[in-house]
Amino acid sequence: MVIGVLGTTTPAYAFRVIHWNIKEFDTQKIFKTRDQQSTQGQSVLAFFKTHPWDLLSLNEIQYDLPGVPNSEFNSRGLNLKRIAKLIGHSNSRWSFDPANTGNQAKRNEKGQYETNPNAPYSRTLADPLNFGVFPGQYSTGLLFKNKIKNKKVFSKLKWKEVFPERDLTSFRDAHGNPIPEDIELFDKNFTDLTLEIEQKPVHIILLHTVPSFEFGQKNSMNIARNADQLRFLEWYLTGSTSPSVADTLALEPLSKNDRIIAMGDWNVDYQKKTKEGAPVLQRLFKKMKLWMKKPPATYWGSSLIQKEPIEATLDYLVTSQHFQIIKSGVYRPKYIYNDWGCNAKKVPSAPSGKVLISYQRKQKTCYAWVNEEFASQKQASDHLPIWAELKLID
Repeated sequence: MVIGVLGTTTPAYAFRVIHWNIKEFDTQKIFKTRDQQSTQGQSVLAFFKTHPWDLLSLNEIQYDLPGVPNSEFNSRGLNLKRIAKLIGHSNSRWSFDPANTGNQAKRNEKGQYETNPNAPYSRTLADPLNFGVFPGQYSTGLLFKNKIKNKKVFSKLKWKEVFPERDLTSFRDAHGNPIPEDIELFDKNFTDLTLEIEQKPVHIILLHTVPSFEFGQKNSMNIARNADQLRFLEWYLTGSTSPSVADTLALEPLSKNDRIIAMGDWNVDYQKKTKEGAPVLQRLFKKMKLWMKKPPATYWGSSLIQKEPIEATLDYLVTSQHFQIIKSGVYRPKYIYNDWGCNAKKVPSAPSGKVLISYQRKQKTCYAWVNEEFASQKQASDHLPIWAELKLID
């Protein structure tokens, strides 16, 4: 059984999974992509022209809601369908649910939500608990061709309900206020979508965690919340974690007989021992199959100058033992760079296959060439797509 559209390199008995955090891909960007007015959007489309998939997980897609960010927009939950059409998969099914992100964001004096997080006063209007400057901002979706057998979405679970031993009293929100005792565990949500693959049920787990970073905020809850979101993931996939979830939690984890593919931006580098979530991931990787033995960086920032990159491994894909991982990787184009210094008069036109870029150095505008493929991928997102070709063996 061939699921979806496969590339010629994929065996007929296998299927390809891609996960990608597309940076802040909101409704306005989607419409501008349709009208060929978005550089980011055109770069996203360029990627999918040459990278086929059968299951596609996307993070940071705005879940469209009426009146968000303003009265010009009236649809509800159609953005993933719009993306499918743009990338040539109009017939795909989709799973798309609103994140908690931005639920407590406020409108400005004009009665609309700020869409630029760097705009004046945007931080004062932003959701102080789940981030985001408008509701549904960082939602997660899945595109696929398979039949849906079941679906569970966890977005309202209370943090203390799942991990009652976690002391929340020392944490403060983005405005410096104590966080409420009934705060949700997930700043976005947690999805368990059961699909039929090769006539067998497969649980597709989608999770985009809160960043394990404080962003300069004193007494931030982010590192602890990230770790506990990952503990829930570990428990749900394998039946155990440490510290364990509450005995009174009215949920059951998956069993060892369940076929599982879990993926997402889990927002902590598994190699960073100083981060509370890192050992949780290391435990999980011993219980599940990791898509690569030693995953490289999947976050590479937005700068087109890579001399001193800020990189981290943040995106992951794991499977149960029911799958063979045939091939896998992180899509990262080569970086070809020619620096022309800070004298604009001496900059020659970029040859075929390269583009001219500018950057700042010591208050001077400087110029360089970079290869088109690298520039396009950088413009698409600050995260890299990860992929795996899988075969169901049990």
